[in-house]
Amino acid sequence: MLLTLVVFTSCFKLEDTDFNTKDTATYFETEDDIANAVTVVYNSLAKGTQDELTTNSTFGGLYDGLTIILSSGAHTGYDTRTFGGNKITSDNKDIKNLYVYSYFGISKANLVITKAKEIEMSEENRNKYIAEARFLRGLFYFNLVQYFGGVPIRVEDYDGSYEDSLLPRSSAEEVYDFIIEDFKFAETYLPLDDFDGGNHATGRASSSAASGLLAKVYLTMAGHPLNKGISHYTLARDYAQKVMDLNIYQLLPDYGEIFHSTNKNNREWLFSVQFSDVANEQGHWGGWQNLQSNWDELSYGQWHDKGDGYGRVILTQELVEAYNEEDPRAKFNIVRTKKKAKKGVPQIETKLWKLRTMKFRFSAPRGEARHQCAVNAPVLRYADILLTYAEAENEINGPTQASYDAINQVRARARAGIPFADIPASSEPADLFGLDQESLRENIFWERARELCLEGLDRFDLVRSGNYYTIKSNAAHVSQVGGVLDPEAHHELLPIPIEAIRNNPKIENQNPGY
Repeated sequence: MLLTLVVFTSCFKLEDTDFNTKDTATYFETEDDIANAVTVVYNSLAKGTQDELTTNSTFGGLYDGLTIILSSGAHTGYDTRTFGGNKITSDNKDIKNLYVYSYFGISKANLVITKAKEIEMSEENRNKYIAEARFLRGLFYFNLVQYFGGVPIRVEDYDGSYEDSLLPRSSAEEVYDFIIEDFKFAETYLPLDDFDGGNHATGRASSSAASGLLAKVYLTMAGHPLNKGISHYTLARDYAQKVMDLNIYQLLPDYGEIFHSTNKNNREWLFSVQFSDVANEQGHWGGWQNLQSNWDELSYGQWHDKGDGYGRVILTQELVEAYNEEDPRAKFNIVRTKKKAKKGVPQIETKLWKLRTMKFRFSAPRGEARHQCAVNAPVLRYADILLTYAEAENEINGPTQASYDAINQVRARARAGIPFADIPASSEPADLFGLDQESLRENIFWERARELCLEGLDRFDLVRSGNYYTIKSNAAHVSQVGGVLDPEAHHELLPIPIEAIRNNPKIENQNPGY
């Protein structure tokens, strides 16, 4: 499958060169060639929109809506097909895309790592290019291991030979250890975020983003199914503290401004995937699977003048009921107005299974570029770091002032209102205090849902907390999504794509239950 893939990117193209074969050895001659190849690895995060592999498929690139849907667990949303209904099978095209394009990016990263060692340049630049490639490779593997469990670990560039492409599955713990080494290397050799026009402004990886992802890796390993416990909660807390102590990230005062296309790469983002609204370039992030932007008054509800947002996901009763009615995020994340106005008057939706989200609002009029969107896809932001710290500290020491301070920052910002969408402040107190460890654990779990819903983390939070199959599906959704199966233990992982098993006889076992 990898032999058939060709690089397409809105930023640059390797002229007359197939980046997937050993013929590329003749391409790499200068440091500029390495710099260009690093761009290919970044664009691999959104790889797929223009490829034949996406024909009749719901999504394009890895962060082109795919992570939003596949990560929509029982307490956030269902899409309108099989994902939220726990009905995924090993021949699902979108699962194949996720798997194949992840290894596409890994292959490109490995090629950069290999060739950067051979070309003359300063050691500082060499280490930086390799660190960027290893950061991105670590991110690809972090997604893979959370979705599929143990997967083959490829550490060398793909040379085009079929025999060399065959690797057995490593254990999940071995994959995590590999990810940690990649992120540690990136943390050592990448620069810190520069908000004065440097690496952050262009969406590139940074040392602090690597630290933040290390916190997330250790938090994940601490929970189910590896259950590494206190030792890894301690590492998660310490890496989150490391990011907090840098004092370069902050919670924006307006929750609505975090995601908007006119405020990209702001100080709340540690890392996001860059998208453009230019026609015919990569990125259907705002594409046909969304509510397309329309300036017609009352067309899509009370926030029509702010643009529209992601419309594929149907929200669950669990998420709707998780919000206090005064929480401004409830009004921002949950759209209760029907698509069509009745006699010029917006109609308030009361059926839970019809509630949608417009969290990722964008403003682009209908026209040639309506399938493109300049909103960046989420990977890691500062609110997640604060909640990671609060969770880890609570697991280590129980409720402490430090854990309260971290979660209360997130709650306080939310209750300050969302001026972007004309949502007023809430009178609900922001501060939590006086809880026991279990109560604070539950509050942090649901605060993550309220704050970070539909940012690609929902399934992962459910799995590592052990809540995936204990939070049951709501019957109100059944008729709307073609039937919903209650989550079972094996739904914590996705199936290995059947093509991967057929093409690689060294993958000897499918995930249980598929």
